[in-house]
Amino acid sequence: MRVGAVLVVVLLAARAFSEVTTAVRFVGASGGHSSCGGNQDPPVLCDGVTEARAEIRFTYDDETELLVVGVRNTSPVLRGVPNPLLTELYFTVPPRAVTGLEIMEQRSQAGIIPAWNLDFDAELRVNPNPNHVGGFGNHSAGLSAPQGAGSSVHQSIANELADTLAVPEHFVIRGLVEFVFHVDPVLGAALTASTIGSSMGQDASQFHVNLVGKFQAGGVAEAGGKLSTATGCSPAAYSLGPPRIGSTISIVMSGRPGCQGFLLFSIDPGPTIFEIPGGRIELPVGLPFYEFIPTTTLPAVTWVARDVQIPDEPFLINKRVFFAAVGFDPGTGTVEVSDQLAVRFLP
Repeated sequence: MRVGAVLVVVLLAARAFSEVTTAVRFVGASGGHSSCGGNQDPPVLCDGVTEARAEIRFTYDDETELLVVGVRNTSPVLRGVPNPLLTELYFTVPPRAVTGLEIMEQRSQAGIIPAWNLDFDAELRVNPNPNHVGGFGNHSAGLSAPQGAGSSVHQSIANELADTLAVPEHFVIRGLVEFVFHVDPVLGAALTASTIGSSMGQDASQFHVNLVGKFQAGGVAEAGGKLSTATGCSPAAYSLGPPRIGSTISIVMSGRPGCQGFLLFSIDPGPTIFEIPGGRIELPVGLPFYEFIPTTTLPAVTWVARDVQIPDEPFLINKRVFFAAVGFDPGTGTVEVSDQLAVRFLP
């Protein structure tokens, strides 16, 4: 359904309620890709056999603008075989929504204070691109272990369960490592952990993905390689601009180029559940919902947006509306739904 212009004006939201959100992504799991080529599923390192994985948990507080990225090496353990070490991680922030990212703190489950490095690129479509990752394109944030102790794996992240490593124990950090960032969003941006975790790398020559991890010293051959998250549509919804009555805001839908997507909104938080052959689709908006951005094929820049003027009407203050983006992969027939974006007007 497509809402009329009058209803659009009346119901448009402003700013997300202050909250802490979380999202989890998996590097190297089924559906991911390898920089070493091949079509194995799950992807493998450059020896052609060794699997490597990491669990990445994003936690974002939109009031303090602090983002915690929790990184855990979950590479499969083969007794007596060197377990891969994670030495680099790349992720992307929502397009047009973030101007800066700064590391505030680094900590680890092992009690070691990490000293990883951050390269942040605020504009992925303008040179230079310090976080270019081969066929995976350009990414906003590049985290890398420090080069020290004569080794490229100094302070690499190791699986806490691994019984065998290819390097001395004092070179690694076992278990969970957390990086705390201060995010500088554009004025009025309404972001969540999911919008950050769903953001796509830009200008990829092979695979548009959310995250890429570099692993080293894995398997009998002590192989390395870069592995990614699965290639999905990764739909996301967020808003930009001061969300006050009388102002103009932009509602953004993002996702993988080539996927088809549309953006829904409602005054009811839902959810709405549809039973389909083989499962169900749960939309985080209630009935009736309306089409705010109609079905479109997502372009190379990974996003589309719609600007709307908010009426200068006091009765709109604190009114709420709920958004959800839906992505459809024409190649696989897979349907994905974003997390809910709940926003409200401000005076």
